[in-house]
Amino acid sequence: MSSIPCFPTLKEPGALTSSGPASPRPASAPCRPHLTARISGVDIYSVGVMFFELLTRFGSLLERALAFEELRDKGPPDGWKGDYEGDRELYDRMTSLKPADRPSVDEILMYIQQHRGSTADMGNRRL
Repeated sequence: MSSIPCFPTLKEPGALTSSGPASPRPASAPCRPHLTARISGVDIYSVGVMFFELLTRFGSLLERALAFEELRDKGPPDGWKGDYEGDRELYDRMTSLKPADRPSVDEILMYIQQHRGSTADMGNRRL
């Protein structure tokens, strides 16, 4: 999986600076460069990467870049579960290597509504 060119590396110019290129590459699906038409399953991969980023605290841009390199090469760190039971499973489904195996937008929205639908729950979120 290390041959996937969709993630920035520490060697890329601007990869660690906020003034670097504003590219969606960190969240791009591995199959995106080879497609000419948009497929919702491909877009779900990017949602999965953003889901991981939203549920992970980074102390610095370097820590974030290293986490994305690990995500690209090995997947989420051992023990990463997200905030709620089922977050890791949802992440794994969203970033499946086969776009057809990824959940639909409706499935993701239903999951979010069930696990994060109430603003009263937001106070219980792990930071």
